[in-house]
Amino acid sequence: TAEAEAARLRDAVAAAERAAAADEKARALVLRHLNARAHDVVWTSGATAAIRAVAELKPWRAGDVLAHARDAHTSVVGCRFVAEARGASVEVVDAWDAHEFRGGLVVVTLESNFDGRRLG
Repeated sequence: TAEAEAARLRDAVAAAERAAAADEKARALVLRHLNARAHDVVWTSGATAAIRAVAELKPWRAGDVLAHARDAHTSVVGCRFVAEARGASVEVVDAWDAHEFRGGLVVVTLESNFDGRRLG
């Protein structure tokens, strides 16, 4: 019936409004935690989109270094290709020692999307 359809649409609109409010609350919490401004934080659909954005938007140059753990997120492989094509070098580091690496962008995967193993 028309009433049932109208009720279903109202429920969908209300759910979308609740989701938007929850999203804004999460953004505010993250920004406050990082002491950041809205344009300092980029929201993506997930790890793959975030890694791709970094790979494509970072102004890689000769002398830059991308370091990642051996068991890196599979999307890091694509990041490697972009960095190397623009003159950066790539180093594979032990995940447990990655915090000691200096001089470049370090990618550490907290949970393997290959075998589910977790760091820490």
